[in-house]
Parts: sequence; structure tokens; C-alpha cells
Amino acid sequence: MNNIIVFVDGIGRAIIGSEQSELSTDTQVAVKNPSIINVNVGENGQISVQLFPFVFRELLVGDSRENGVVWKYNRSSITENTGVELDERLTTQYENLFLNPPPEAPPVEAADTSEPEVVQLFDDEKEDETTTSEAES
Repeated sequence: MNNIIVFVDGIGRAIIGSEQSELSTDTQVAVKNPSIINVNVGENGQISVQLFPFVFRELLVGDSRENGVVWKYNRSSITENTGVELDERLTTQYENLFLNPPPEAPPVEAADTSEPEVVQLFDDEKEDETTTSEAES
């Protein structure tokens, strides 16, 4: 995977993706399979980096599932960089997220239209009342 870029979107999220130069224009940058870079600092001070795709492939069908999705970002609402080289660990994590074949979609099961079982919550109280009434007679 080439042309991997990183930028900050309009609400401050760091985004990584594969720029599609042929679809990018002066006003928009086209990014295939954009993912949010999530950085967490653990209690021990260790930093962990996770990537969250904008749309999980498991939720897509057809060519989108296999080939990925291209999103277009207005250049006026993102912050781009120049000359930034990404660490291999980040690019490898990104590539692994999208290079592996997507898992098969689980079969869609028909909705259960049967009536749910009715559960009596106060069966014991009714039996106690009946027993008490019979004892008083």
C-alpha cells in the first residue's frame, strides 16, 4: 500500500489513509480506507496506538467490502502536513487492517416472530392467598 498520509480533520482527529491522487483535487483530498489514530496513555506511562476505520468492512457489501471506500475531505477543513515520515509500526498496523481479506459476513437470520414466553412474576403470592383462604374456611 502506498501514498499513506496522515492529517488532522476538522474536529481534531488524526486520520491515516491511502491518498488516491487520481481522485484528489485542489479543493479535496481523496483518501481510501481512512482510519482514526487513537493514542492512549496507560497508568504506567506506556503509550498504545489503535486504528479505528471510519467504516468497518464487515458492515459493507459487494465491491466496497473487497476494495475499500474512498472518502473526500475538503482541504479547507483539514490540516495537512509536509515532509512527515510515518514510523513503520504505524504504517504496518494500517496495512494489516486493510490488506488482510475481510472476514465473511455472518448470515442474516430471519427475525423470530413467535410470541415470547410469558413469565408470571407473582405465582407464589397467588398460591399463598389461595392456601390462606382455604385455611380460613
